[in-house]
Amino acid sequence: MRRSRPLRKHTIKANLLNQYATRTVPGFVEASGTADAAASVTVNDAAASRHSEYFRSEVSVNNASAAVVQWITNRGTLSGTMSLVSRVAYVALTPETNAYDADGNLTLDGLCSYTWDAENRRKGVSSHIRHSRPINNSCQK
Repeated sequence: MRRSRPLRKHTIKANLLNQYATRTVPGFVEASGTADAAASVTVNDAAASRHSEYFRSEVSVNNASAAVVQWITNRGTLSGTMSLVSRVAYVALTPETNAYDADGNLTLDGLCSYTWDAENRRKGVSSHIRHSRPINNSCQK
């Protein structure tokens, strides 16, 4: 019997309060979905791997020096008809370092800064990523 291994490895380190202190972030974005089994499917102009109606592809990114905004375009073609779906993916800097306030609230991660009120309710979020064109806020999770 053949055993499978993880395709991408990452490490997570916790602090003494069992909060995520750092983690490595693999330098890729996965794109997957469904399309007619007879359709030709590409992701960012590269052929996607197929299994019946399912498709999957990886887009490599370099997140070693900064967080990355990566546009993903899935294109399916069948009998001369094309379907196009685009989305944006955010990949944090690796390693990602998290910071917490005295109440244990997350104040900083690889993509965003967070502020909290006195009752530990999230009050504000701001992105560390500069966008070349208007898109939805990367920090709204």
